[in-house]
Amino acid sequence: MKKIVYSLIILLFLSIISMSTLSKVQASEDELMIYILTKKNIQEKEFKKEIEGYTNTNVIYEVPEIGLYQVRGSQRELESIIEHSKIIKNHTLNTKKNPDKTQIDYQTDTNQNSIISEKKDLQWDISRLTSNGKSFITKSNIHNTTVAIIDSGVGNHPDLKNAVNIRKNLVPKGGNNGKEKLETGDISFHTDFLGHGTMLAGQMAADGLSKGLYPGLKINSYRVFGSESAESIWVIKGIIEAAKDDSDVINLSLIEYVSRGDTINKDGKIDYTNKIKYEAYERAVNYAKSRGSFLVTAIGNQSLNLKDKEQIYNYWKKKNPSLVTNSQIYAVPASFQNVISVGSINHQNTISNFSNHNSADIYTYGGDNRLVEDIGTEKYFSNRMFEKEWILALSPQGGYTYTFGTSLSAAKVSAIAAATIDKNNYKNRPDLTQRDLYNMTSGNKERLLLKLQ
Repeated sequence: MKKIVYSLIILLFLSIISMSTLSKVQASEDELMIYILTKKNIQEKEFKKEIEGYTNTNVIYEVPEIGLYQVRGSQRELESIIEHSKIIKNHTLNTKKNPDKTQIDYQTDTNQNSIISEKKDLQWDISRLTSNGKSFITKSNIHNTTVAIIDSGVGNHPDLKNAVNIRKNLVPKGGNNGKEKLETGDISFHTDFLGHGTMLAGQMAADGLSKGLYPGLKINSYRVFGSESAESIWVIKGIIEAAKDDSDVINLSLIEYVSRGDTINKDGKIDYTNKIKYEAYERAVNYAKSRGSFLVTAIGNQSLNLKDKEQIYNYWKKKNPSLVTNSQIYAVPASFQNVISVGSINHQNTISNFSNHNSADIYTYGGDNRLVEDIGTEKYFSNRMFEKEWILALSPQGGYTYTFGTSLSAAKVSAIAAATIDKNNYKNRPDLTQRDLYNMTSGNKERLLLKLQ
């Protein structure tokens, strides 16, 4: 067998850049870029009418369905718009730059494409959920259930042949802060630079050398991460587009920590960034549910007790040292009522050491890294211990990779949700889908989804 070279643990950061990152980017000496959230039920044409008389102000990105706009213009004009508007609820005009990078997953890469054909038992997680392959989900000939993946795109992996139904790139030209030169803004551009979206798709729908839980499941891919990171507005746009495209399930394997209330920046001014982000996500989630979509989100990989307000605040404060708030910090979109939040368990059916906890609706297999912490990286890799606790996943280059994270757990639950909708004709009935998912879990204190029923 060819020598397989495994790298040391690589932290894969899919970063959701805070709206405040671009709140005050100076394209010229007097030009700003800000976010505006209108009051509820304000039509796009009403907002556009308010700014049409300002020659140096333009909308450069928008989610009109929920009243969220990214606007560029001179400081004088933007101040005038905000001062005279009767439909604007919040804005980020006084916000300072404040990058917010959120850890999504971990991975190690392998350059061995034939690994699965050499050894069939590497998908321990899938084997357990399917009772050693006896209960793979089979596609119904009656329905056409789809899962939307809002992530980094889905690569052209042979195990995903014909799996992707819709591809939409929502990353604008230039990507993050205009610095991603490979980002053309073309809606059909779907290269998965980060590999994360391809991994998720494999957990759901792979049908080749590797198997997902629901081989052949149709996927709608909404690319919101470029080669570096994403802005919140792109992710929110993805939720809306997925709902408009009639996606039955929407998978969000990402998380942000935000304050629901006002925050104060180091200049003593109110910073509405967190408040806007919280409400924009909430509006998007509610919009999607109103159109019949079932939303599944990862709970995060920061080992946090999400019911410990002080712990969550301290984590947020570390990421936002220039801000203060008296409001509670929330993990979004996982904390919203209209989503199913998913945590990770390991091969011993206990909560993974990286998984956030005490707030997940469901836990299922996402791997673990206790062994590498116990025995060290050298012994861990030389003895191939990762095969026992990490998850085998697809690589966008056509090969396979080992990884772990709540992202993978959420992807599995998304596939099971799709099957539940398909089997029971629950289209546009997310409440019934949620009920049946809960019924599949164990009767323990935590809802553990250990096998398909």
